[in-house]
Amino acid sequence: MNNILFGFFILGLDVRLIKEDEEWNNIYQKYSLEEIPWHEDEPDESLIELLREEKIKVGVALDVCSGAGTNTIYLAEKGFDVISIDISEVATKIAKQRAQEAGVSKSCKFYSGYIRQIACPHHQSIDWWHARLTSLASAGTLWCG
Repeated sequence: MNNILFGFFILGLDVRLIKEDEEWNNIYQKYSLEEIPWHEDEPDESLIELLREEKIKVGVALDVCSGAGTNTIYLAEKGFDVISIDISEVATKIAKQRAQEAGVSKSCKFYSGYIRQIACPHHQSIDWWHARLTSLASAGTLWCG
């Protein structure tokens, strides 16, 4: 497996050294969402703007590196069917719970693992995808089905 390569430190941990999903799970278990620097309670501003300006149409969305599900939930609230993927099982469980509390769990499918190792069982096309990490958005084509 490739190392995840980022040039910054998170929670005193050199993220460049994180190689396994267990490390991400440990972060989500050890810290509250408020303490996790990349967690936001509000969806990405660029995502809000894309929807406000109608630059993307409602359909099936893939949310990569979804963490605790803020953008997944927002997209579901706006009428999307959302496939949410994060490396951390713990983050995925948190996202599922938050989606249930928001009343949108029926519009969301949650998966945990490495993006390139998850087989999407939906056999459907993805109309639009979102990734919090710009570098991942250029990693290659994602196929579903």
